Amino acid sequence: MGLPAATELSPQTIKKHFTGTARAEKFMVEMECERRGWKPQNGDVADALAVLSTAANMPQSDELKLIIKVSTS
Repeated sequence: MGLPAATELSPQTIKKHFTGTARAEKFMVEMECERRGWKPQNGDVADALAVLSTAANMPQSDELKLIIKVSTS
């Protein structure tokens, strides 16, 4: 188990998970962050939050669970 290889998480997969559409524009990712109560400084931070959200909802190794728990505490 654990986080799949990065090649398994295409941008379309991340956008689909995070916004509901695989063809989401960057502003849509930013809007979804704000809807969730997050305030990203820019589009790149919003993209990173989308990746983290996608990864956090996948089967995880014990190490990843610890990293996510610590980062959200």
